[in-house]
Amino acid sequence: MNALDNRRHFLPHGPSTAADLVSTDRDTGSPLRGRAGSVAASAPRSFPAVGVSPLKLVLLASALACEAYRPLMIGWEPEAFKCVADRLQLALGSAVGLVRVEVDHTGYDFVRNLAAIGAGGTVVMSNPERLVHLQQGQDVSVTALRSTFSRLDLPVRSLDFPVNFANLAFDPGLDLLVMATPAPLEPACSWIHPTLGCDKQIEQLAEAFGSPANVLRFEPSRSVPHPGLPAGQACYDLDAYFSLFRNRRDEPVTMIHWPCVLKEPSSAAARKSGSVGRAKLKARLEALGVTVVEVSRDDFLRRACNAVSPEPGHLVFSEPVSPGLQDTLRRLQVSTTPLEDFLPGREYGIHCLTLELPPAVTATCEGSSAAR
Repeated sequence: MNALDNRRHFLPHGPSTAADLVSTDRDTGSPLRGRAGSVAASAPRSFPAVGVSPLKLVLLASALACEAYRPLMIGWEPEAFKCVADRLQLALGSAVGLVRVEVDHTGYDFVRNLAAIGAGGTVVMSNPERLVHLQQGQDVSVTALRSTFSRLDLPVRSLDFPVNFANLAFDPGLDLLVMATPAPLEPACSWIHPTLGCDKQIEQLAEAFGSPANVLRFEPSRSVPHPGLPAGQACYDLDAYFSLFRNRRDEPVTMIHWPCVLKEPSSAAARKSGSVGRAKLKARLEALGVTVVEVSRDDFLRRACNAVSPEPGHLVFSEPVSPGLQDTLRRLQVSTTPLEDFLPGREYGIHCLTLELPPAVTATCEGSSAAR
């Protein structure tokens, strides 16, 4: 089991006003450690209140009829939902139509692991009964998600095997599906997979995304160190080290922390299955017209790749990144904004906790809309 999936919620049970931000290992009960080896609970509070000036309130109120950025977020903890909505609105300077999927305390908050938006706005996800054995609430949250998508009139494509959708990236404009397919460390095609050795499921997965013409597969490295994670877990999900987005000219750009990608496939079987190494991955992305930006180790630890793009040419980071990366992105016609005090010291960020909805979905722009 991926160590990071031992966290079910990013805020603790119970009222959050005086609670520490702490994650615990489900089996041992010990705290998962944050960056620089410090315990994640070192921050003796939850999110601080976000102050909004009267002028900001007027500007936000005037935007309520806007075409809002519409991400979705799972959360039984209303205070956590409000904090995320407030931070996104402050970062963007405009209203955000954040849709809340309400679940009880047995649910699982990391929506990127549970679903993805495929071709034509179809939602791809696993059948909830295939997630019960994980015993961390994934099935509870997927059931709630399916109900929400139904109310939003979104078509859903269900897969009869469990998939970690945070190990995938899909770009319909490029007709591209990127998959991190690690060598199996547990029964084939379980939670942190698809992996090498489950080609039938990978074929079905690609078909669920419309059988894209371009499918890129590679193996993530298990040798990248991270001061806050167990050995082998630094590159736990694709969105920890890979981000694909568009600049203001609607040209594709990707950020990659290359040490998380094996230089070459680990075996003949991996190569036969279609996995590529770093050089081929870069070449194939560039052949599709994608500009590749290398992310440094420091920016990797700052969760640079776990960003969201509310519109072409704009990235919202979970925390400030280096001036060098900001300058590189600026030259590529991409502006950047960091969130304020967003889960400091954590391994995951805003991308893990939200999922963009297709443009056709209507939602309020108030940043606190609920889908129940």
